[in-house]
Amino acid sequence: TCRDITVPLENIQLQHFPTEHFSHNRIEAFNLSVHIRKTRMTVSMRELLRVTHKVLSLDKEWYLANLLEARDRLLEAGRGEQVHARLSKYLNFCELSQSSLANLSLQRENARQRRRKQIHGLHMKLCNFYQLLLSPTSTKHWKHFMQKVQSQFELFIISKLIFRNMQKQLNMNENNLD
Repeated sequence: TCRDITVPLENIQLQHFPTEHFSHNRIEAFNLSVHIRKTRMTVSMRELLRVTHKVLSLDKEWYLANLLEARDRLLEAGRGEQVHARLSKYLNFCELSQSSLANLSLQRENARQRRRKQIHGLHMKLCNFYQLLLSPTSTKHWKHFMQKVQSQFELFIISKLIFRNMQKQLNMNENNLD
């Protein structure tokens, strides 16, 4: 039996080989890519029309007057066409940015934890922007909503540009070390 053993057991700390760390980082990057791809950011034409009508209905008087007069031509009016075009542009941007971030997370130089966090942060900003587009009831007027969307869009673009510049600088620093 083991009761008679009085020698304490040794504590052994496992240390990973550098290749295991590399594999772990790559696996985490792959998981991030899968997570980004699972997030649904595609909008059908029907959903786009529904969101456009929601934005236009923020101005109730104009919307009801035009709805009663010419329901078929509501989106052909200047305001309807402008809102529909902008929303379509922003939703397409969300879809393309999502696939871009998923591909970006798979690149070897972005497998490090710091860069994965930055990519994840960009993805969260993109998700917030997408949710803002789909829920226009947060403001009282369509112009205020479109201004809010435009400012959020610009913030996302700025943060994406900052990430790209940081990535270029890190690549330049790595090349200088070689």
